[in-house]
Amino acid sequence: GEHISEENFTRWALPAMTEIAAELKRRHPTVPLMVFPRGASYSLAALQTAGYDVVSVDTETNLGEAASALKAEAARTGGGRVAALQGNFDPKWLRTGEGGSVEVVRREVQRMFDS
Repeated sequence: GEHISEENFTRWALPAMTEIAAELKRRHPTVPLMVFPRGASYSLAALQTAGYDVVSVDTETNLGEAASALKAEAARTGGGRVAALQGNFDPKWLRTGEGGSVEVVRREVQRMFDS
């Protein structure tokens, strides 16, 4: 995702990803589909509409804004289904050599909850 413009994503990647989601849903209707468009948070709502059940976000994505975008897209499309949102935790906080500690992990997880 981080290596494609929004315009090219919409033109080229989204139709293919929509087709992939539809085929996977046809073959495995009970298995949730997850997608991780690193660096392309602009695509989350479209991927939800394309049929993905879980959208993962990178550490640069604001969870609150992403959640709002998913809810707004569900309302706009009348689908009512809002994809689960996951991610955003920077794994560097798990490494003491990069400033991680139990306290930092707690702080960062609380920040995620708050957003």
